[in-house]
Amino acid sequence: MNTKVSAVKFVILLMGTFVSTAITTAWIAGNTSEPGKRTAVLAINGMGILGGILGGQIYIPQHGPDDRYPLTVSLIIRCCCWIGYVGVHLYLRLINRRAKLVAKMTPEEQECENKDDKRYADKNLTFVYGL
Repeated sequence: MNTKVSAVKFVILLMGTFVSTAITTAWIAGNTSEPGKRTAVLAINGMGILGGILGGQIYIPQHGPDDRYPLTVSLIIRCCCWIGYVGVHLYLRLINRRAKLVAKMTPEEQECENKDDKRYADKNLTFVYGL
């Protein structure tokens, strides 16, 4: 019975693991307009592959057969990731409120804002983050 329960926990913790990498990469690339910054952000995001190294080190035979310790570590890491996602989402939603400033601008002012080099890429008032 313990083996079945452990297998179910393991499957639940792995749900969406492989899909989340592609979604996160697309989301980050779409929300980073400056090419140099996008390169750095995607490289940092690529370090998520290091999770495979961690998984290989915590899922060892001495923690079996129920794997309670590694599953707890995986759950804690997954919860931290979700907290991060929610935090970034709320932060970007807060920044997107500046669209109210853009709505008050005339079309000429918006065009001037888009062409002005003073605020570039995502610092531009007309830039809207995708949520």
